[in-house]
Amino acid sequence: MGGGPASLSIEDLTSIYQIVYAAEAGTDPFENPKIQHLRKPLQEYLSRQPDRHKALSMQPRIVSEPADACADFDLLIVPADTTNPNVEEIRKSWETRILPCQVSHFHVLALECRDLPSEDGFDEAKRRRLLKLVEYEIRYLRGCDIRWVGGSLPGKGAESGPDNN
Repeated sequence: MGGGPASLSIEDLTSIYQIVYAAEAGTDPFENPKIQHLRKPLQEYLSRQPDRHKALSMQPRIVSEPADACADFDLLIVPADTTNPNVEEIRKSWETRILPCQVSHFHVLALECRDLPSEDGFDEAKRRRLLKLVEYEIRYLRGCDIRWVGGSLPGKGAESGPDNN
């Protein structure tokens, strides 16, 4: 897998996403006991994002082999609450492929969020950026078990051809 060994699992990243999604702006979602222990592992994991950016630049995740391997997947964000009929299940559907424009956005978000998680709380803009970055990280990890084929991103100069991430 490109980008080095994962210090966080998809389950860890999903927990972070769920808690940050539910957090109110101005609060520190990492005060939540469910993810409190993931603050430092997330910071360490995000510090290695340039490796993932390089891997995606060398081998974009545009075309999978076989073609149907890059199917969308659903992520449960908020489970339904049977005790409160006003709280319905919320799911998001994401794709495993990461397009060239998304590779650039992924990298920019990682640079913007390099000081996250911040202990001084999250305003709404920080919260949205962290959510999008964690989404990319989940999509990246889910795509590591898929064979991606094709060349490098324009201007990167890498050879084209099959490669496994």
